[in-house]
Amino acid sequence: MSRTASAGLLAHIAGPTTTLAWCVELTRQDGTVFRFTAHDADLVVDGNTYESSVGFNQTAIAADGALTVSNSDITGFFDSDALTAEDLRAGLFDFAEFKSFVVNWNNLAQGKMKMQRARLGEVRYMPSGIFTVELRGMTQILSAKTNNIYRPACSADLGDSKCSLDLAPFTFSETVTAVIDNSLFEITNTNTLASNGWYADGLVKWTSGNNNGRNMEVKNWTLSTTAVELKWPMPREIPLSGGISPTD
Repeated sequence: MSRTASAGLLAHIAGPTTTLAWCVELTRQDGTVFRFTAHDADLVVDGNTYESSVGFNQTAIAADGALTVSNSDITGFFDSDALTAEDLRAGLFDFAEFKSFVVNWNNLAQGKMKMQRARLGEVRYMPSGIFTVELRGMTQILSAKTNNIYRPACSADLGDSKCSLDLAPFTFSETVTAVIDNSLFEITNTNTLASNGWYADGLVKWTSGNNNGRNMEVKNWTLSTTAVELKWPMPREIPLSGGISPTD
């Protein structure tokens, strides 16, 4: 990434004292954009507001011509209105695009200096509310093996672009009628084909409620009680009447 900057900003950086602030833009795979700044107040840059609500600190940036993983990290604090531990555990920020730049917060008209563009890699978080995210360079993906491997077990996910099976006849929209915990709940059953275990190894996609848009694999399905048991608990509480689309 070219680190060009305006003459005014370069002169400010070369001065004896500076009023620089880091800004970060995160774009998730679903298109949701988050913008933060390390400054102690919100900044409006190019018409976009960068919030100061999430404190973060970035390690030194290192880049070279090799296809290696960048050694840069971002350390920050969870915020109830922006970055939450539940969203991180749910994988909503997996492979999110990361962009950072610096500005003179005392004179935003000087423009910005782009610093880094990367993808989020390994995420570590602690109960204290602190998280650390590894930043991976944009060329790192080129080092991954992308060839198809043929084996007895199918490498495609049921219904994905490689599988190409139409799942519409096997997909049903249901409503949560009872909640035991975040991995076990009962639903209405409009599927006349369903028998015990029919939804096992299938997928639940939440279409409303606290987990709207999230998916989770099904461990088991009991016809007599219409109970769905998930392989892993949902990160957020399951409300009654939460719409789901179970797929076999």
